[in-house]
Amino acid sequence: MLFERGLVDPKVKKYTQHGQKVDGIVDVETSLSDIMGNCEDFRNETTEMAELLAKLGVQMEQTPRKHPELAGEGVEYSWGKGKLEFRRSNDYNPNAASLERRVRAALDSSTVLTRPRIRKFIRRGNEYKRAYRELENGQQVDAGASAGSVTHTDIEQMKRDVKAHRSTKDQDLKFIQES
Repeated sequence: MLFERGLVDPKVKKYTQHGQKVDGIVDVETSLSDIMGNCEDFRNETTEMAELLAKLGVQMEQTPRKHPELAGEGVEYSWGKGKLEFRRSNDYNPNAASLERRVRAALDSSTVLTRPRIRKFIRRGNEYKRAYRELENGQQVDAGASAGSVTHTDIEQMKRDVKAHRSTKDQDLKFIQES
C-alpha cells in the first residue's frame, strides 16, 4: 500500500516494520509503521470495535497504554495471582493433562481467585482509574489508603520507571501475594 502511494522505494532503502537501526538509533524513515502512521487517512480511521459501539450508541473508555493496572475489572491482578499460584505448584511435568490440571488449579474460583479476592483486585484497579480521572480534571488525588496521595508527576514517574511490556504482577507483587 505504501509502495502504491509512492511513499516507499525498496530500491533506495531497506524498510522494516519498526525501522532500521543506525548507530543504535532507529531511522524512522525506514519504519513502515511510522510511515503508515503519518498517513492522514490511517491516522483518523476508526476501528471496527469503535464503529460497532457507535452503532449501538455506547461510548468506549480507553485506558492509557502500558498501564495494565487499569485494565478491566482487576483482570491483570487476577492473572498475576493465577501466574503466581501456577509457578508455586510447578512440578515440571511435560504431560499435557498435568499442565491443564495445574492451570485450572491456579485459576480456581473456590481457592485462588475467590470472590473477595477478585473484589479486592477490582477496588485496586478502580483506585488507579479514579486517580487518572481526577488528574485529568486537574485535581490532587487521594487514591485510597493503599496508594496514598498520588500526583500526575508520581504516576508519570511510575510509568518511566517500569518497562514498556510489564504486568501488574511485576508492579504490585506484594499486593497480589498478600491478597
